Amino acid sequence: MQSTIDINELKKIIQQSVKESVKESIEIEMMKLRSELLEYIPDEEQKEIEGTYHKPEKDVGNSVEADL
Repeated sequence: MQSTIDINELKKIIQQSVKESVKESIEIEMMKLRSELLEYIPDEEQKEIEGTYHKPEKDVGNSVEADL
């Protein structure tokens, strides 16, 4: 049994797949770049900051954990 597919349909599928792959790769690289640009804060200093300013009462944003 042989199935046929229109060349244009195949091109659309490939283009969409490549577009999604490139988008995912860029997102991963941007996360790596952002993590490199973050300044390291020692635990002692972080505790001092939290003691001075306290934690917000509401969740003010989203957080994402990623293995880099």
